[in-house]
Amino acid sequence: MGQTVVAIGNALGRFTNTVTTGVVSGLGRRVVAGDPFSGTAESLDDLIQTDAAINPGNSGGPLLNSAGQVIGVNVATTEGAQNIGFAIPINSVKKITDEFIQTGTVSRPFLGISYRFISKDVAILNEVPQGAYIQEVVVDSSADKAGIETGDIITKIDGQAVDSEKKISETIASKKIGDRLNLTVWNDGEEKQVTATLQELPNQ
Repeated sequence: MGQTVVAIGNALGRFTNTVTTGVVSGLGRRVVAGDPFSGTAESLDDLIQTDAAINPGNSGGPLLNSAGQVIGVNVATTEGAQNIGFAIPINSVKKITDEFIQTGTVSRPFLGISYRFISKDVAILNEVPQGAYIQEVVVDSSADKAGIETGDIITKIDGQAVDSEKKISETIASKKIGDRLNLTVWNDGEEKQVTATLQELPNQ
């Protein structure tokens, strides 16, 4: 952190090739990013946080270090706050671009849940296990077909405890479409084992 960075983008969709500077403010950030034009939103993980001014319209522009190397792709800013912007790390981008060059398409595995991480302290306070509290299940998704429901708490994924906000997303990212996930699910004092077969992320 603290590394000098430069962001380039089409600020506000009007100011082409706008250049702003700042530093890397944080790593491994997780945010829910909304598109002000379409009204859609998605959860993004493992982002670079920077105080370089990133505005709507900057998405897709590069984030460079002082040597001129692209270290990320600008993706989001925080509404109502200043000097907080986010970029996808270049190593994550490379995986997608390599796949696109080889196949002409990009496909990602998809479980189909929206969740809120319950930390150990919060779990103890509410007398529930630590894990991912399911807030929404996408109809006909892998999770839906596996029997996961709103209100469930996923406590383990492939035998590993869901002990961090990124555990589920990192595990899914390491899988391929068609792979199976073994999940331990808790609800109202009862625990069950379910298997979900990952589907392709639907086009949005």
